[in-house]
Amino acid sequence: MTTFVLVHGGFGSPAELAPVIPELEALGHRAIAVDLPCTDPVAMPVSTASST
Repeated sequence: MTTFVLVHGGFGSPAELAPVIPELEALGHRAIAVDLPCTDPVAMPVSTASST
């Protein structure tokens, strides 16, 4: 049995990974979707960030 830690992308949430968890569990694995909240009020997607 393998434990998978599922980490969402920027500005995402663990809900996006929820459909994967039952699939991994059905194969005998353990899966955990973690949340990486952003509390930075000026945070923005990389595509809109300046490169200065």
